[in-house]
Amino acid sequence: MDSATNLSTSFSTMRNIAMGSILALLLVALGAGYIVYCISEKAGQRVYVVSSTGSVAALSAPATESHSSYEARNLVRNFMQTMFGHDQYTFKANLDAALPLIEGRGGRRIYDGFVRGQVPQNYERYAARNVVTVDSVLVDMSRRPWSGSVYIKQRIFIGGEQKEPLPLAAKFNLEETNRSDQNPYGLLITNFDYIPYQPNLSRQERELLEAQEADRQRRLLEAQRGHKLQFLLLHLRLRLNNPLISLHHASFLPPCGAAEPGAAPATCLGYVGANRAPDCSTVDPGATARIGG
Repeated sequence: MDSATNLSTSFSTMRNIAMGSILALLLVALGAGYIVYCISEKAGQRVYVVSSTGSVAALSAPATESHSSYEARNLVRNFMQTMFGHDQYTFKANLDAALPLIEGRGGRRIYDGFVRGQVPQNYERYAARNVVTVDSVLVDMSRRPWSGSVYIKQRIFIGGEQKEPLPLAAKFNLEETNRSDQNPYGLLITNFDYIPYQPNLSRQERELLEAQEADRQRRLLEAQRGHKLQFLLLHLRLRLNNPLISLHHASFLPPCGAAEPGAAPATCLGYVGANRAPDCSTVDPGATARIGG
């Protein structure tokens, strides 16, 4: 009887030891697997894949990265201000900053438009600059592909004078891309295309343009008066220096032919040359005095 009890106890003890060993091995295997996973993940983060859009960790998962509408609007706002706002000194630097934010085809299309319009040459020729004001940016990220539209005004200054604002609007799509120093947003503008946009001028803009136009008209009038005064002074100087047309030397001119009886005294109007007598063939019948006789 005691032998049977001892055998049963021994069997139970061996079974418990076996179950404990199996459980311990399972825990060791799980722990070893977790350690190997952590080591491989850290090693993968030290391996980078370099592409034309930047560098990214080999084991990163950009597809799971989320982007907010705030980040998308900042991307579009920054792109419009740098791509379209510049002068002769900032033209190249602003384009270098804006082009990584848009796909290659769309960026080339905008740049070709600048080249055809001779924008860099006009900046230098007229000392002009273009200041961009973003009116609004609308982004729809509720479904893919993400899309949106942007509305801006271009204020062109030539010297210190502002021209009438030029509105510009465009629609676009957004795609996810790798983040880089040139594109920290992780988004890329695609399918960029212009759309109509004709906003009304604000009261401040209208008053500014009216004041500039009034000042321009005043300066034109002053310039015209100055030109007239210069012409009169030049004409007077010629009369004083040329004895043929000077009042002070009128006694040296031969008299015109006698007028017809009963006619008003004639006025000599034209001179054939400096060494010839006055040509009295052309007279002013309505004149009341004769110069040079």
